[in-house]
Amino acid sequence: MSQRPLVRAAAICRLLDVAYGRPDLGNHADPVDELVYILLSTMTTEANYQRSYAALRAALPTWEDVAAAPVAVIEAAIAVGGLAPTKARLIHALLARLRRDWGGFDLAFMRAWAISDLRRYLTTLPGIGYKAATCVIGYSFGRDVCPVDTHTYRVAVRLGLVPPETPELGRPAHVAVELSLPPGERLGFHINAVAHGRARCHVERPNCDSCPVLEHCIAPEAGRYSRRDAKT
Repeated sequence: MSQRPLVRAAAICRLLDVAYGRPDLGNHADPVDELVYILLSTMTTEANYQRSYAALRAALPTWEDVAAAPVAVIEAAIAVGGLAPTKARLIHALLARLRRDWGGFDLAFMRAWAISDLRRYLTTLPGIGYKAATCVIGYSFGRDVCPVDTHTYRVAVRLGLVPPETPELGRPAHVAVELSLPPGERLGFHINAVAHGRARCHVERPNCDSCPVLEHCIAPEAGRYSRRDAKT
């Protein structure tokens, strides 16, 4: 890859940093906390999954408590977040797998693992896909990775960091977005892109008037991530 695209990407990252400052999105430094938090975030709103996570920890304060509880008790605790029956089964299975593999829920030893080894193991856990594993690797293990959710992908396409035909899900999306960003900026870009997507860069009718990276925007003229309904 030539240096020029990375220079442009670095400029975008700096502008997003100034605008948003990498806000706290509620993620967790402990790997098991983050695994369950990300699992609860599936197919629901931010407010709902944060409430369901808080309710789970209030009802069952330790992961030992959650692992020992019947699935129905977990389901009742997380009901506010939606898809509670499925998520409760996955949480129970995830904790059972961790206990079987490692004898408990302290995964600090994994900090010595390579990113590839972390991804390989984490994606075998119940309910944990490539994006969820990448969140844990970034937030809990402090690695230079970029989780690609709907906001990250949309912002990356509109800013021309990746072409519109880039797959939106799974490993291909993560590889493409991460390679488009300078080392050391990948997790920061994800955090700021989520904030940007929520505040301004909406799917429809993005608020382009106040966009901090408008000068770099090359949104497609047509398609899902065009600015067809924008004011500008």
